Amino acid sequence: MAGQRTRSGRGCILAVLALAMMSVAACVADPAPVMGGAIAGNGQATVSWAPPPGDNASSLVAYVVTPFVGGVAQPSIRFNSTTTVQTVAGLTNGLTYTFVVRGIDSVGRDTAASRSSNAVTPGAVVALEGFGTIAGTCGVVAPQIQSASPSLFGGKNLDFGTDPYDDPVDRPELTSGAQEIILDGNAGGSAVLSEVFAFEVLARCEAATLLKTENEIVYTQPGKRTDLLVQLASSKVGVSVTRAVAFPAGTPYSPEHASTLLTDKLNGINESSQLVAPVDDWVKQILVVVAFDQQHADTIQAAWAGLAAATRADTIVYVVVTDGSDLNVYFSN
Repeated sequence: MAGQRTRSGRGCILAVLALAMMSVAACVADPAPVMGGAIAGNGQATVSWAPPPGDNASSLVAYVVTPFVGGVAQPSIRFNSTTTVQTVAGLTNGLTYTFVVRGIDSVGRDTAASRSSNAVTPGAVVALEGFGTIAGTCGVVAPQIQSASPSLFGGKNLDFGTDPYDDPVDRPELTSGAQEIILDGNAGGSAVLSEVFAFEVLARCEAATLLKTENEIVYTQPGKRTDLLVQLASSKVGVSVTRAVAFPAGTPYSPEHASTLLTDKLNGINESSQLVAPVDDWVKQILVVVAFDQQHADTIQAAWAGLAAATRADTIVYVVVTDGSDLNVYFSN
């Protein structure tokens, strides 16, 4: 009996230890997401991360991002999505933020938290001076470079005033990248000036730098081509340019025309992205639409919203409305 009691007592001890270990294990959070970095915007920041290692990622249904200012937590934002690039809005320009991300699984349990590797200070970005005046919010593209979702940005205006661009007299007022576009020319399609001023806005408003012009980009086989290869937010980005204009000038732009234009250009971008050689492979595509007036731009935006997801893919559509003496952008080669 004594032996039996000893064995029984030992079993109870083992059971207690097992329960204790299970209790400790239950208190240990799942691994944290693998934190990337943050990119500042105007009153916002785009934060990126990777799912936690192991099998735990498959059970996650949401992520929570908490901004910190000087080590003090600000209100958290829950994203009911497994997308690992999110824009945190409502930040104060001029304050410096870091971010902490944690995952939430299907039964509401949190993973461990992971802090961003860099601090960012949101603020309004002002366009650099050059030929023509750029108005609108700048610095909007960089936060979207690592996102796999399509997006459209409008509200950009390039005003030539009463002075149309006259080459080569006005060429020194352009960025070095725009001057190279003029010298290299293109392979047909859009007028060179539309590519020049599409790049001017990206360079002066979004901090893009030119890497290659159309005839310099390398492809694995013939097919659709992209107009420019630029560097933006330390990444290679392919840029295509098109013009939204009805003829004769001033005629309202039709929804059918806008839909046809966008479908053709976006399908071409998708093909070009598949054919580009590894040496020039870009991580994101931008379609710059140079629009004759606001009515044209509004029609483009409405048409884009109605396109199939496969057509929009992960391309950024960037609409620039020109004002003033701009006819040579649309009706010259």
